[in-house]
Amino acid sequence: MRSETSELLLEKKNGVLTIILNRPATLNALNDPMRDGLTRVFTEATADNDTRVLLLTGMGRGFCSGGDTGGMRSRQSEATPGPPSTPRRPIALAMRELGKPIIAAINGAAVGGGFGLAMNSDIRIASDRAELGPIFVRRALAIEWGLSYLLPRLIGLGKTLELALTGDLVDAKEAERLGLVNRVVPHNDLMEVAQEFALRLAKGPTLSHQFIKKAIYAGLDSSFAAQLNHEANATALAQQTEDHEEAMKAFREKREPFFKGR
Repeated sequence: MRSETSELLLEKKNGVLTIILNRPATLNALNDPMRDGLTRVFTEATADNDTRVLLLTGMGRGFCSGGDTGGMRSRQSEATPGPPSTPRRPIALAMRELGKPIIAAINGAAVGGGFGLAMNSDIRIASDRAELGPIFVRRALAIEWGLSYLLPRLIGLGKTLELALTGDLVDAKEAERLGLVNRVVPHNDLMEVAQEFALRLAKGPTLSHQFIKKAIYAGLDSSFAAQLNHEANATALAQQTEDHEEAMKAFREKREPFFKGR
């Protein structure tokens, strides 16, 4: 199934929802309709049983070049007294709270808000042509997208401060070395590799993925003892699923399991 808007292309097949950022002339810079669309897609995927994995990429030469500068100027001109507007917050929260894996296939530049989108994904597979970095300081802006939380946990405090304070970019090879991406593949192989990995996860036990993702992210803010309790509760729930029953039956019968996400 395929659906389109001017900003996003969506295609669902075999349990994988592919989301393509579709503003190639701007290297897929994020405008307000695109932000709203992404928030809606990530939020609605929670209740969509036909979507088991999400695959995010960009059209053309770039993954995402960050916020649309025209849109940024418009919001500044319309600013009113009160709490600051944070259009990035709903997307980041929707991605974190979604109990299904999100894979970013980084096909080119992922900078600023595009870097934020990539880092808020669960798995990151990069083209060998990709460049990444939090370039907010180049615009005299503060860091956003929860990167002040995520980056120290991914690459450590010192490297986080270096990248954030300089706005420097790193190439794909260095991004892999630092732990910003899971793997780097030849550019022409990127979508095939990412889709194969997404399909592998889509064939897995969806509820188990949900329990695992939530437990691991909860562990970033929790104590060891609290995580033991969290894991025990999640395991008790997982043991009640049809997929667990199927996994055990397949093990006994020495065959591959067939998971239904229930």
